[in-house]
Amino acid sequence: MLGENLGQDGVDVMIVCDGQQYAGPDPTTVGVTKALSSEGYTIIVRHAESRHEQLKRLAAGFEDDFHAPAKIHIYATPAGKHGFSGHYDAKEVFIMQTSGKKEYSLHKNTVNPWPPVEIIPEDMRYRREITPLMRVLLSAGDWLYIPCGDWHKAETRDSDETAISLARGVMSPSAMGVYDYLRPRLWGRCFGDSGWQRAVQHRHCRTMSLSYIIANYLNN
Repeated sequence: MLGENLGQDGVDVMIVCDGQQYAGPDPTTVGVTKALSSEGYTIIVRHAESRHEQLKRLAAGFEDDFHAPAKIHIYATPAGKHGFSGHYDAKEVFIMQTSGKKEYSLHKNTVNPWPPVEIIPEDMRYRREITPLMRVLLSAGDWLYIPCGDWHKAETRDSDETAISLARGVMSPSAMGVYDYLRPRLWGRCFGDSGWQRAVQHRHCRTMSLSYIIANYLNN
């Protein structure tokens, strides 16, 4: 599966080792990929569902169940290494271990809980997290669910073989997403209504809320 994706034009590949991204060109053959893997790099094929029919069907199943966009990334991490350092994602993540073993270190995120994807900082301040650490070892066939925003880091053990896993990311709707959905529809519904278009007087600012606007939209 990994080789099938790497052999195609325009494949989205990321190469990472111990928290540092590879600065060289993306590999285009299995041979080059194996050479980088032997040097300790994790090979990541992103959006693999767009190039593999079975993964496309799998992503579609997640989208039907969660009513949200789903993407699939393939991770191949050599023995005794990790790709990304401790980090979080602004999406629900479902991990399936397909070969080898990989240990996940997990924390609840209290530094930046429930992070919107638009404002994730470059420095996530992982070292400031003080919640208890939980470790989970995945073997081939095991699943792991990582809630949106939770800290995680995955690494293989020195004695283990290269570990390959599929990560399914689901962008579940948020309250802000509901607002983004309603705003253009509210504007279209209220266009031409001078009462809605008129600037709100300062004395009304404390009483007019988003819930009031939405309620008026739904009732009319």
